[in-house]
Amino acid sequence: MIRGPKPRARAGDLADMPVAPDALPRCPGHLTDVARKEWRRLATPLHVMGVLSTTDRAALAAYCQA
Repeated sequence: MIRGPKPRARAGDLADMPVAPDALPRCPGHLTDVARKEWRRLATPLHVMGVLSTTDRAALAAYCQA
């Protein structure tokens, strides 16, 4: 079987992709004191590294609460 070339992204395809907001997520109010401390320890460094956005807020909150 002969295969064709790999599909490549076109310039217009990249413009249509959603972009996560570039804001530091706020600490949820329902976290315990220990979980808030963990949030403060992790949120800023992860955001500065570019691996944390507002869309990750619930996952980080669950981790901190656990």
